Amino acid sequence: MPRNNSIEAVCAVKEYLDSHKLHYSFNDEHSTFRMRFGMDNRFGSLEIAIAVRGDTIAVHSLCPISVNIKDKALMVEASMMVCRMNYGLTFGKFELDLRDGELVFVSGFPFINSETTGAMLTRAIAYVMWVFDRYASAIIGVLLGSDTAKEAVEYADKNASKNKDDEEDSSD
Repeated sequence: MPRNNSIEAVCAVKEYLDSHKLHYSFNDEHSTFRMRFGMDNRFGSLEIAIAVRGDTIAVHSLCPISVNIKDKALMVEASMMVCRMNYGLTFGKFELDLRDGELVFVSGFPFINSETTGAMLTRAIAYVMWVFDRYASAIIGVLLGSDTAKEAVEYADKNASKNKDDEEDSSD
């Protein structure tokens, strides 16, 4: 069961997920909610974990494919990719687990009260999905060995900037 200072946060997350009719599992021991969202990219879907840690709510998006830890050159390239992807991010960070090759993006926010949690969760879930969508082709290119980290991330960043410019032009 969660610690006393996080019980209200767990209840707020549960209320939010239930109110949006989202299907999830809950790990009581770790105060973690897990769910899967479909995505319109090469991954097809993305697993999201929402973890309550004291007064913080962390939203994790877990990459559906992991890095082959036995391939040392790939691990180096994937590590460089993580550094490059993290460089321009204002919120959150990619993490690469060197023990098992798991690639995760993590963002979070402080739990203030139940009233603000819903809006913050909406933004946090949308943000972690947006970041993974932005870098999906880079991740796949690097993990399949068809692109270097430098090429893949530069292309993803350039494409994201182009899409942002297109959106701004269409709103005029």
